Amino acid sequence: VKPRDGARNPRYNITESEWQEVLNYRENKTKILFYDIETSPSLSFVWGAGWGINIPYDNIIETWKIICISYSWEGSDKVERVEWSHKKGVRCDRQLVEDFIKVLNQADMIVAHNGDKFDIKKIRTRAAIHGLPMRPQYKSYDTLKKSKQHFKFDSNKLDSIAKILNVGAKLPHTGF
Repeated sequence: VKPRDGARNPRYNITESEWQEVLNYRENKTKILFYDIETSPSLSFVWGAGWGINIPYDNIIETWKIICISYSWEGSDKVERVEWSHKKGVRCDRQLVEDFIKVLNQADMIVAHNGDKFDIKKIRTRAAIHGLPMRPQYKSYDTLKKSKQHFKFDSNKLDSIAKILNVGAKLPHTGF
């Protein structure tokens, strides 16, 4: 049943104009990029550890960097990855960021879980640090925002949602 514009589609809980946007992407062969980033921790000098301790910016001896970015294009089974380089003990993400910006610029839409508040901002930050230009805006679809907007899962973590929906799980890692 096709709802009138402004009404919610009872099956998908979206308006007719939102549904038409989805259909247009499929018909126009829109290039949709799915991606996820992993970052390193910032390293700092601290006088102690514990809950609620503030660490002054001056104590940071090495700021976080992007370790890797995995991505895949809609319709492809291939997952690609760019990762930071290790040269003489120096970890640098400049080439990774530069290479991924080229990939981003090919996309008509980018999709990530918490991509608007985390991933794209982290990429922009590292691009600015390295003096690399980026588009001022990318058309994005943040699956975390949509999860919170349309559902009430016990957890909105990507791994939890994937397990609940029985579509897989994130690969385990140590966090570093």
